[in-house]
Amino acid sequence: MLHDAVQPESLTVRRLAVVDEKGTERVVISARLPEPMINGKREKRDGPASGMLIYDPKGNERSGYVTSDGGDLAALLALDSENEQVFTAYANAGSGATVWVANEKHQNVVMSTHNTAVLEITNGRKVVYKQPPGAADLKHIVTLNRCGSASSAAPTIRCPLPARLRASRFASVGIRRFSL
Repeated sequence: MLHDAVQPESLTVRRLAVVDEKGTERVVISARLPEPMINGKREKRDGPASGMLIYDPKGNERSGYVTSDGGDLAALLALDSENEQVFTAYANAGSGATVWVANEKHQNVVMSTHNTAVLEITNGRKVVYKQPPGAADLKHIVTLNRCGSASSAAPTIRCPLPARLRASRFASVGIRRFSL
């Protein structure tokens, strides 16, 4: 019987993969995450990360909870639709966080407490609401994408965004890129 089996006190591994009945990886927990799978294609990760990834039945990433192994040691939770990233929660290592919610129409709601509290709503690339009104736009400084390059001086982290969403999303939130 299983309950009579000897249970190990601990298990130490660098990578653990859970596969479905077809052999497709559905969950990966790793001290160094694999390169991202996006629409069936293996992409290049810009910076090292560790944590847990969740994949759909096709083997594409759909979610991740990770920490940066780079310079800033931030933590990130991302949820993806089949085509694009739709939710990101980013915790800065020092202080503050940023939450980003989006859809395929480029309608975004971004809330950040990094440096100062800011709430911004965009429709397309146009800011339609921002509070406080004089705060820096949260879409001009930092690029989040899977494959592109960032233009700010912030530490490098990558976040899964499809190629058509490579435009900047956050400003002074301390994020550059993160690819789960």
